[in-house]
Amino acid sequence: MRIIKTLRDIELLKKKSQINRKEIEEYFNNVYSNIGKPEGKTIDEFSLKDCGIIVYIEDGDNVWDLEQIGLNPGDNGLLGAVPEWIDEQPIGEDKLESRCIVCNNEYVLSIFLLKNNMDNEVKNWIEDNR
Repeated sequence: MRIIKTLRDIELLKKKSQINRKEIEEYFNNVYSNIGKPEGKTIDEFSLKDCGIIVYIEDGDNVWDLEQIGLNPGDNGLLGAVPEWIDEQPIGEDKLESRCIVCNNEYVLSIFLLKNNMDNEVKNWIEDNR
């Protein structure tokens, strides 16, 4: 699991991992344009910390226990959450799924994952929440 709060987090992902999802960077830029820019912050000083982080779920992550981002095992983690907004974008033979889980009026978890990397339970959750 990769947690993204700042543009620097995206840059670090590009340098230190194989994750190079321009779609995630575009999403970050859109949130910045809607929230950070009106607040008078530069994109380099803008953080998602107070409005909702971006989370990239990787193959092998325990989706039933994502307590680190507020999706605890008692509620089945990601599989117990109901997304408010969904999107999918083709990425070669795969699809980049994005799900927004509204936690309250001011905080949204933006979850990204590659569908083909997930097990059948996650794929079923994706289909059930279309």
